[in-house]
Amino acid sequence: MRFPIRLLPRAWILAPAFALVFVLCTDLRLARHVAAVSGFSLASVAADPRSTTGYADGKRWLIVPEHDNATYQWIRETQTLASSNSWRLRQIGYENAPYGRETHTASPYRWWLLLIGWVDHLLSGKSLALGIERAALSADPLLHVVLIISATAFVRIRWGRASAALAALGLAALYPLGATFLPGVANDFALAQLFIFWSVALVVAGVTSSGRPQRWFFWAGVAGGGGLWVCAQGQLPVLAGIFLGGLAAAWILRERGESELRSLPWRTWSLGGAASSLLAYLLEFYPGHMDADLHVNAPLYGLAWLGAGELLSRCESALRTRRLVFDVGGAAACIGASAALLSLPIALRQTGAWDIFNGDLYSARLTHQPNGVVATNVVTWLGRDGATGPLIATTATLLLLLPIVWSFARGPSDRARRRAITVALGPVFISLAVALSHLRAWTTFDLVLLPVIAAAIGASGPSDVAWRARWLWTALACVVFGLGLYQINPFSSAAGAGHEVLTRSEIEGLYERALAHWISDHAGPEGATLLVPPLRTSSFCFYGDLRGLGTQDRENEKGLAATFRIASSNQPDEVQSLVAQREITHVILPSWDTDLEDFVRLKLPKPSASFIQALHDTDGGAFNWLHPVPYKLPPVAGFEGQSVLLLETNDPVGPAIQQSRLVEYLIEMHQLDQAAYASGSLLRYPSDLGSSVALAQLAAAQGDKASFSRQFRSIISNLSRGGGQNMAWDRRVSLAVVLAIGGRADLSRAQTKRCIEEASPERLRFLTTESLFHLMILCKRCGFELADPQSRALAVKLLPDDLQRQL
Repeated sequence: MRFPIRLLPRAWILAPAFALVFVLCTDLRLARHVAAVSGFSLASVAADPRSTTGYADGKRWLIVPEHDNATYQWIRETQTLASSNSWRLRQIGYENAPYGRETHTASPYRWWLLLIGWVDHLLSGKSLALGIERAALSADPLLHVVLIISATAFVRIRWGRASAALAALGLAALYPLGATFLPGVANDFALAQLFIFWSVALVVAGVTSSGRPQRWFFWAGVAGGGGLWVCAQGQLPVLAGIFLGGLAAAWILRERGESELRSLPWRTWSLGGAASSLLAYLLEFYPGHMDADLHVNAPLYGLAWLGAGELLSRCESALRTRRLVFDVGGAAACIGASAALLSLPIALRQTGAWDIFNGDLYSARLTHQPNGVVATNVVTWLGRDGATGPLIATTATLLLLLPIVWSFARGPSDRARRRAITVALGPVFISLAVALSHLRAWTTFDLVLLPVIAAAIGASGPSDVAWRARWLWTALACVVFGLGLYQINPFSSAAGAGHEVLTRSEIEGLYERALAHWISDHAGPEGATLLVPPLRTSSFCFYGDLRGLGTQDRENEKGLAATFRIASSNQPDEVQSLVAQREITHVILPSWDTDLEDFVRLKLPKPSASFIQALHDTDGGAFNWLHPVPYKLPPVAGFEGQSVLLLETNDPVGPAIQQSRLVEYLIEMHQLDQAAYASGSLLRYPSDLGSSVALAQLAAAQGDKASFSRQFRSIISNLSRGGGQNMAWDRRVSLAVVLAIGGRADLSRAQTKRCIEEASPERLRFLTTESLFHLMILCKRCGFELADPQSRALAVKLLPDDLQRQL
């Protein structure tokens, strides 16, 4: 099979040039969109070179496309690495609070982000931490450019111009491969794909080599070892495919008369892989973290690889010569190699690490394009959406297998080509099998298919295929590439609509960023620990530099278990004890994520008795150590009806204070009907001044003058008897506001003065937004001022911009 278009000697360069221009234009458009979305409200933030994030108060601002939690983690981990002046990170403190957790994720991608951040720091003069967050816009696109340039050059040298042109176009236009390296998504999956490509391409180069293939096989092993280091989950199926392809090639070419084909250096391949894998393991974990976790790179992988190389070499020799080796040394070598190879699946089963093949949160996502496809497998995707454009473009890549299979079957005379295709199709079919179950693996399938096609085209002679067939293969490739380009192109209606308006995930990201910043401001220098749905913990912790409990990360199983245990508990004392043990300061239940509620409904026979359901039913009023905090989301077209229940932990209080705060919370949230219902319990405390204040505020909000006058007289009478001397500070602020509404400026002034005298940063942060604003208005009218300059600045800072302008 020979590429049909008769290019001029240098015209082939147009293909990689087009690929690079398309990729750069696409990435530039996407990066501008991510920067524009992230820039909302950015004018209010100040840079701080001393901060670990580059921004004041430890905040972060990047809105990550499609809420990719891995990006939040990689950026924060890299910033932590930079601030610690270390080159490895083994402990994370912001998950599984307050204990933190270990991390075994590989360092190369952190180093990549650190390198880009350092270059940004040198060019822009901004802090390194800020450069690391900005690196997310270019980290993966740069890897894509590196892959296109290096792969095109390699294929051009190894298999010729036509193969290089096809490889360049395929790396840019195949879908979802071309949509994998996106700006704003900083994920080690992209780096892992580079190692996967080279682990296959170098093997194919070695099989098709007419000279000494040892060097190709050795470097293929080194690339595979690097892939195990970065992502064992993605590299293992590819290595298994190469092993099975080698066995299949030995079996197919077992007939006599094949002595002219030299044996392949599988021992060299396994030695290069085992050595690089072991070296990477020592570099990553030596000397303090030498436990062998099979979810990541471990020495057992190298041992099994050596066994696989030995078995391949001996099987190929035995099948070629049709002679079994019965000597003691050969038998012992076969037994040892088999034991080494089988030790890996046995260990994976015994340790529970086999679940790395079950996929994770990200395996169901085809790409990170706006409103991208998410499905558990291809069958589910097809049954739900039907034959949509993304599905057709994804599966159209299978058409490129037809020329390969036809080339394999058309004539048994070319034994070298048949062996090369057989070996190369091993990882292709294994990757295809994985892709049918995990959509993200379609990128891997596209990558491992390209070297096979490039090698097949490069090995074709001029008379191999009739000219009609050549044009047929050209048309086939054009159709596949065209479908991919349409899905990848951000200017097309299929992929670009989400770039003209905010997507749902971007709106959610903006909401979570604003709320995380609000909590960070109100939590004070000691920070806050959040209980939120696990899918949202990473984003809240990222934006506000906060601590969280459960996340979707595999290594945070304890934090995730604790989150679900608290949410599903039906014992109030147990919940309070667990919350105190985990030092949780805030509970956040956004309406756009109901994972905790869904878990309770599925796991409990009576979900209504659970802690999470009690929070929804009573707005936290059922627990005297929680109080609801008013927080209103700005309205967004197409995202109406969304809300967030925000609760803060505090010392247990009496029922009168607890219910008074609940009523005022509902008033501030403009839920007057619920406030009127909740106020009924306050009637049981007629002598409590705080209860009368809450009832008066409700009457004023409802415009009920008669009820307000009645409650106001009760307040004045209570004050005349010397009441209110030991009121909670926030209740006294409410008292001063009600007295001002009722026209008793003298009494309001006295209460305001006392509030100012007793104010502290902690108390100011505890106030609701409206209470703080009303206090500042009263201070301005009375001519009072907070004595502490820091408290004055804090009071203004805690108010939204519109209320600051009113002051």
